[in-house]
Amino acid sequence: MPTVEISDQTLAALHERSCSECGVDIVLREILGLRPPRDRRLPLDITLIPLLNAGLIVKEDEFIWHRERLKHQHHATVTADGLLRLRDGSLHRTPDRAASVLAGYPIYSWRQWHRITDGARLVDLRDALVR
Repeated sequence: MPTVEISDQTLAALHERSCSECGVDIVLREILGLRPPRDRRLPLDITLIPLLNAGLIVKEDEFIWHRERLKHQHHATVTADGLLRLRDGSLHRTPDRAASVLAGYPIYSWRQWHRITDGARLVDLRDALVR
């Protein structure tokens, strides 16, 4: 495998953005808009950047999470940087982190977020990247 020299600061930032199931390579692929390797499933903690780069979502797309049992809904808007902005103005790197803040506990939420304009689920848009 090739070796790339980067500063300690850059490496620390890459490690900060990575999750336990993915490494620096996946983070760099997200930043560059590259698909994950075919032999690897997408980590749960993936950001929206690959969806933006692929044109599957666009800046200002609005998503909703219906919490039927609680009779409540949450709204989030995609930023140009691939973050989710909640109604309170907070910004989140992944749908799971946004939902975890809203719920008050860790949650996998890719199936819950639906685009308002067409009802598309984030999980289906994400899965379209690896097909």
